[in-house]
Amino acid sequence: MTYNCLKIHLENHTLILRGRADESAGCVLRGCVMLQLREKTRLKSLTLKFSGRMKVQWNENGQINRWSSRSLPISTPAGSSHTHRKVDLSIMEHEWLFLPPSDKWHVILPGQYVYPFELILPGDLAESVTDSPYGSVLYKLKAVAERPPLHANFVDRQQLALVRHIAPHFYDLPLRLANNHWSNTMAYEIIVPKRSFCRAETIPIEFSVRPHVPGEIHVRYLSCILKEYTTFITRYDQQHAAFSEPRTETRIVQFCRNEHFPDEGPEWHKTERLSVPRAIQAVHCDTDNAFYRIEHKLLFTMALVDNYGRQAEMRAAVPITITHGAYDRLLAGATTASALSTADLDTSEQDNVLPTYDVATQSMPYDPSFALHVDTPSSSPSSGIHTPSSEGADEWLAIPIDVNNHSILPYQLDLCRLPSYHTALQSHTAPIRDVGESLPSYETLCSIG
Repeated sequence: MTYNCLKIHLENHTLILRGRADESAGCVLRGCVMLQLREKTRLKSLTLKFSGRMKVQWNENGQINRWSSRSLPISTPAGSSHTHRKVDLSIMEHEWLFLPPSDKWHVILPGQYVYPFELILPGDLAESVTDSPYGSVLYKLKAVAERPPLHANFVDRQQLALVRHIAPHFYDLPLRLANNHWSNTMAYEIIVPKRSFCRAETIPIEFSVRPHVPGEIHVRYLSCILKEYTTFITRYDQQHAAFSEPRTETRIVQFCRNEHFPDEGPEWHKTERLSVPRAIQAVHCDTDNAFYRIEHKLLFTMALVDNYGRQAEMRAAVPITITHGAYDRLLAGATTASALSTADLDTSEQDNVLPTYDVATQSMPYDPSFALHVDTPSSSPSSGIHTPSSEGADEWLAIPIDVNNHSILPYQLDLCRLPSYHTALQSHTAPIRDVGESLPSYETLCSIG
């Protein structure tokens, strides 16, 4: 049974901006809107809207929330207290009119209709941010087929993710902090092997301490903190000056404390490890755009005590970068956690390596219609809004689906119907006959004419 439905099909639900905001060429959002009707239906319009919005929320009294370790207070109007503020900003909007509104109704005959769309997104767009306690950046698509009064409209929504990948060679140099005369007591060195790390990756931190007088000082504990800084740069000023200067929120992403630091001998060495969380809501990737900035730092505190009981603390900080790596791309296509291997997580540097000639020639030429066919499954009764349709007379220009479309090669369509490996092993195929027995003879072919 065929149902009335409206469905948005995207070539990719995750769009990648390669390079920094000032050097990225952008990306292309490509897809189609599919309208499926079982009988003649009157429509007033058929539109598709792309929108990107940023939402920010905060408390004007500067109260610390459960996710933030520090909240910078801002000026509040006289007589107000504990005021919760929200700001909703539009980043980008675009609209397609497949059936423009008019005085007359558009009457569509039964069948399936495809309306392709394409939009070039600039390279300086803000990346998607979700599951943040202080705001979000979301990109959405909404298709609406407006029907006559007293009839529910056909509506479909899709949310897409916009991520940014930066080449690792910008950050692959090791970071080193050294001080040969800290407080005239000791010399220390902190080494981080690189600056860029991905989700689910481990950060090794090497500590080397050489006291000027061995046995005079001891280490009470060593703490390492991975901290996230989110700064909203957008200036928003209404009647009460909601916030007129950049506002920064921080939170602790990861923490470790070692109370058994080896402090014997002329030199002390220790390697601590911090794991970057895998969950997207636990840590956000670094970004810097016109609306907000996200940064990360490694903070170190070494508490010392001498033989006379006097205490001191050595503090240091190292900026690092959390980027989208192999884990994010595997997560988008993996159905189970077992599909993620440690080898894939450690090969982020190979993402920018060009394929060999033999591998490149085995790939199929790009075809937009085939890409949509493979990426998005066919529409099902549960994928759209099902409502009764009305009758009319007339037809509007659209692109109906043609199974005999010669732009898609037969072997390309067969790729979508290949059986799985286990199904192929279980199937019983007929034995292959001799080719000579199956083909007719030359005399037989001539007699047919």
